[in-house]
Amino acid sequence: MGGTRFRRIWRGWNILHTVRTRGMYTGESSRWLMGHASVSRSTPIPDASDSGQTQLEAAVFQALTSCGEYTPNPAGVVRTRIIADGTAVVHVDPRSAGFPNEYELTQLIAEKLLPCADPEGGLQGQAGVRVADVDRADLALTFVDTSARVTLRAAPKSRWNNAIETYRESLELAACKSLWDIPEPTEEERYFLEAPRWGMRPGIDWLASGLLRRIALYRTFGLAFHVSAWTLGNTWKIEIDTDPAHGAVHSRFLAAITDSVYGLPLRVTDATCMCDTPTWPPGSAERNCWYHLATKNGMPVATGFLMGGILSNQTLTICETHH
Repeated sequence: MGGTRFRRIWRGWNILHTVRTRGMYTGESSRWLMGHASVSRSTPIPDASDSGQTQLEAAVFQALTSCGEYTPNPAGVVRTRIIADGTAVVHVDPRSAGFPNEYELTQLIAEKLLPCADPEGGLQGQAGVRVADVDRADLALTFVDTSARVTLRAAPKSRWNNAIETYRESLELAACKSLWDIPEPTEEERYFLEAPRWGMRPGIDWLASGLLRRIALYRTFGLAFHVSAWTLGNTWKIEIDTDPAHGAVHSRFLAAITDSVYGLPLRVTDATCMCDTPTWPPGSAERNCWYHLATKNGMPVATGFLMGGILSNQTLTICETHH
């Protein structure tokens, strides 16, 4: 009898620990995970179901991390909820933190994410992203010629429909053309969608998608107050800023991002920690710690992961900047 009770307690503790760990990656609550997700320690965080879903999630990740604003949560994301059908619901912050002004985050995201063409035919926003539906709380996105789906869920009092219409009106005043309602790929987008180039290359979309599905890592393991990301050529660069008052966090972050079950298939190939090095110039509060990662299977993927620094080709580089 006592052994059975002990096993039940031990199993309950393991389930709770697993759920909490999963939540530290996605930002999801333990209550939701207990009712909607597998709680097995051996069950990884699901990948995007197909290439279309991967492309859409990568586009969303790049838009969120390129807003350039300070937000309550890194990249302006509270949590990423992975639905049983393979789609994702991304819960976003209400506004930027305000340096010097506060901005509605829905408006900033719309400008970075939704594609439009300027009067000269240049493309702004993320090629291929389309609005499937919009109301006050939810902006449902899809990707051209795919069944992909990502929903951006606004914070209370924010209104996606107002943000989209305000952005559309500003484009019309500037003689620009919105593209997010056109079902097929447009001429302005075709080059970005079909040709290998400096932007979102299909070969590295898996990384951005994987990071979006693990967005809470920056907060729970990284203690970041600002995250930005961009691509250059065939490289990914991600910059993560942390407060030195909390001490260095890169060891925990690296262990989490390379975890064999919940992490991504990455391995650390080079590391330079500057935590104990005097700052330059003297009195400066900034230090950079650099970490280069590559795929575990040696697959030649050009990615970049930057916690405050620059990225080398064919690797993922993390540099934590302590301000």
